[in-house]
Amino acid sequence: MRVCAHVRSAETMRDLVREILTANRNGNLRYESRPKPRTNWTLYDAAATQELPDVLRLIEAFTQQAATIFPATPQRGSGRRPIPRHLVARALLTQSFLELANRPAQGATQALKHHEATAFSYKTIERGYSDPIVRQVLDEVFRLTNLPLRGLETTFSIDGSGMTTAAGDHYASARAKQKTADRRTGQTPPATTHRVYNVAVIGTKHKVLASWITNAAPSHSELAAYPAALRQAKTQQPGMTKLLGDALYGNRPQVKLASDLDITPHFLARRTTSLKRMGVDEYVTMLLEMARDPQAWFREYHMRSISETGFSILNDTQRIRKRLDGRKQTESYLKAIVYNLRRLAFLRYLIHLTPLPGPA
Repeated sequence: MRVCAHVRSAETMRDLVREILTANRNGNLRYESRPKPRTNWTLYDAAATQELPDVLRLIEAFTQQAATIFPATPQRGSGRRPIPRHLVARALLTQSFLELANRPAQGATQALKHHEATAFSYKTIERGYSDPIVRQVLDEVFRLTNLPLRGLETTFSIDGSGMTTAAGDHYASARAKQKTADRRTGQTPPATTHRVYNVAVIGTKHKVLASWITNAAPSHSELAAYPAALRQAKTQQPGMTKLLGDALYGNRPQVKLASDLDITPHFLARRTTSLKRMGVDEYVTMLLEMARDPQAWFREYHMRSISETGFSILNDTQRIRKRLDGRKQTESYLKAIVYNLRRLAFLRYLIHLTPLPGPA
């Protein structure tokens, strides 16, 4: 009798979980949303009016700090003098922020005195997109943009999106027209041109990117990028304790990976899910927490819309200009770093954050 009662109880709980998931999917699940945060418009206006000079100063400061790690080394090619790679990275970030082509970017860096004593041509900027040392400088700058938020952010959201290389292509519109079955399996929506696909982890409170994995291959898989994105985010933000993700991540392997990194997963499971553990206790724990208090669980889960907002901001910027896959990925990465720099510039006013930490 005990066994029968246990089985009956498990089936009841499973049916309850499925009922909640179905109601949420159909839009029939009612829950009390979080109150909208109040905006101090005086501080917001101050941040917006000072964004241009503040971001340019941050670009210079962060690349200068990275210069201590990556000294000047000659680029490939006979007769080329050594050019400090942090200056090339600075030019690329300035170009991305101002949304300029290569030739205007050369003039902009000189007008802003970013070249210091080294004047280089637009071809140097062009080659910078394929330079592995410049990429290492950008990695360091990305790391530095995360340092001020360590300890201030614990809940993060993960999502994937695509950046267009043509004006007539829009990832969000193509995703909305995609079949539901294809979306659930993580297939990317069809495109008439190549896209640059990105998977990112973003803080839900201060909206700073903690990881950015990019891929220009048409066979891109969002789930395949998940382990690298999650590990990078945990490295950048060791205080991460919770991760939000849509139904694509609501499977046992993804839950287990998050749990192995001491992260509590908040993933939306499929409506046909079971309460079988299959070696992943955390998966069942996640579903039971949702069943016991759907209101609290979904208030937390729906903060994942923050990641969608972050991608919308990034995708609304100018399209990807480059033609070579490696350079497309660098251009996408530059947009992500500039996004973080802009967030730090705003947070300096909104929460009095110090965006320039000392060496770590």
